[in-house]
Amino acid sequence: MSKDGASTATGADFHEHALMGRIPVLSGDRIYNKWYTWVLQAFLYGAATWSLLAGGYLGSILPPLQGFAAFILGQTISLVLGALFTGVISSRFGVDLTDASRTVLGPRGSQFVRFLVFAGMTVTTLILVSLMAAAFGQFAEVTLGMSSGAFVGAVCATVALIFCVVIAKIGPSILERVANWIIFPLFMILLIALAWALISRYGFVDLWALRPDPELTIPGAYIRAVEFGLATGFGYWITTGAMFRLVSSPRLAIHGSTIAWSYLILPINAVGIFAALAVGTADPTLWMYDLMGPVGGALAMIFIVVANITALIVMIYVATVAARQSQGMMKIPSWVIMCVIAAPAVVATFFAHEVLASYAIIVAGLALPVAPLVAVLTVDFFILRRSQIDIRHVFTAKQGTKYWYWGGVNLAAMAAVAAGIATYLWMYNPLTGEAGVGAFEYLTATIPTMVVSAVVYWALSVFYVIPQGLGGYPGAKAPKHAEVETHEISL
Repeated sequence: MSKDGASTATGADFHEHALMGRIPVLSGDRIYNKWYTWVLQAFLYGAATWSLLAGGYLGSILPPLQGFAAFILGQTISLVLGALFTGVISSRFGVDLTDASRTVLGPRGSQFVRFLVFAGMTVTTLILVSLMAAAFGQFAEVTLGMSSGAFVGAVCATVALIFCVVIAKIGPSILERVANWIIFPLFMILLIALAWALISRYGFVDLWALRPDPELTIPGAYIRAVEFGLATGFGYWITTGAMFRLVSSPRLAIHGSTIAWSYLILPINAVGIFAALAVGTADPTLWMYDLMGPVGGALAMIFIVVANITALIVMIYVATVAARQSQGMMKIPSWVIMCVIAAPAVVATFFAHEVLASYAIIVAGLALPVAPLVAVLTVDFFILRRSQIDIRHVFTAKQGTKYWYWGGVNLAAMAAVAAGIATYLWMYNPLTGEAGVGAFEYLTATIPTMVVSAVVYWALSVFYVIPQGLGGYPGAKAPKHAEVETHEISL
């Protein structure tokens, strides 16, 4: 590798470093170049059983129609805003989110994004593996009559996780084949079975008439559901860089992901909402046997495992790509990093229900730094840079290059993100679900957070950063840049 981190590998090594590292994915290596392939893959990623958990949470606090409306509103806003920056840069240049953010945060500051993606994927992996462990455990106890269901569930979930690591190591190209020919048909059959069980037992009209337990309702439930939808949408953001770099065009990346993650997964949310209202619990591993009986419940447990496989493979792949966004980490084999990612999930399998009970808190915690960061990246690229970057300087880390700022860190961006996080915590406590100020009941906490971060960053950039000639902005005075020692790459 060269000093700037750009690989000089060719042939198979180049292909490996592109798909599993930080070399831009060339147009010929993009595996999602048609609408149906990308929308289907995005749908299958979003269709993991966290969508049932999300629906269960909504059903525990709101009637069906209000739950749908709140969730769609929040998730659509966050998905559109979150997909703009990475949709353009990652799809246009084939780069990961960490490299894309170097133009805004600086080469050293962008490591914050790398840590955020890696941590987010690792934590989300805990949720899905915990769901698998709970499903295996219920199957062992209820269907097989085993007394040690929790232990059996943990072991089986670990085996399934190892399988996902093996598939992720093969590379993202296998995802399309596994998703199209195995996961998707089984997933749709089992989802239809769940919906049919609900309708046949309660009737379509009566399902819409269900209401949450009055003793469990909380003040301002609708705005909290909108906030939950915003957080869920931003939770997808941490995967967009690694996934969008495999998509052939920004238009396909942005529109396809929004369609899949905002609307196509609604039937899954609906099943979770109605089931939680009907049975009285948000945990799908508990309500499926109650809803579908011993045989149907056993098949539903298989549904949980099958539905999570694709998402787990994607998350392990994304976290691996994020971890390898440096010259030092690229020397570590990808399978070693994948094993490190999987290790905490193995431990979580023995505490599956405790992890699932904290789902809403985990979602809010993941979204907390993402919303202000998305605001900063969007303002920088679309307003201050007029949608133009110098890709050669993205792959350099030298004093004097365009995106070096102060010692490789854009302090203005970091200050804006910190201001946004402070605003969020002032308005809303994600641990307790309590509003800090009355304005939350009208504005949510995420929207003001993004506004504050955007305004702070714009002001600091216009009045301080750009006048100093830092950041390589259009029309700004340019300092003497260091020579860029990058190799030409056909994009």
